[in-house]
Amino acid sequence: LYEANIDGLPENCFYLCNSSVMIEGAKFYGLPMFMEDTMSGKFDESIRNIPSDTDILVTHQPPYGVLDFSENIHYGDHLLLQTVLDTRPRYHLFGHIHDAYGVEKGKSTIFSNASLLDEEYRLMNKPFVFEL
Repeated sequence: LYEANIDGLPENCFYLCNSSVMIEGAKFYGLPMFMEDTMSGKFDESIRNIPSDTDILVTHQPPYGVLDFSENIHYGDHLLLQTVLDTRPRYHLFGHIHDAYGVEKGKSTIFSNASLLDEEYRLMNKPFVFEL
């Protein structure tokens, strides 16, 4: 989205672009950038700015080695993985790698690749529901 078409969002919807919102006592932080942004260095800078008190991290790209494998390649980001391990959010929600849909439990964080569509952009998967 990158701020396009967000003016008409309902009041209970939040566009998180390197920003956070508190919902029911949980701090959500959103980072919408994806792999093409890694070439410019903007992604690394944005990752370094993830607040340490984040409860639920929402990114487009997965961390390296976590629900990021497709076509014999890990598409996740190394710095994002290290930052998640350091900040220890309760949940890290992401997508992008459509055929790596699923949930994986880490030591401190539950990871969810919530890609609902397949590579042909057909609805294939059910959304995950989690408790705050």
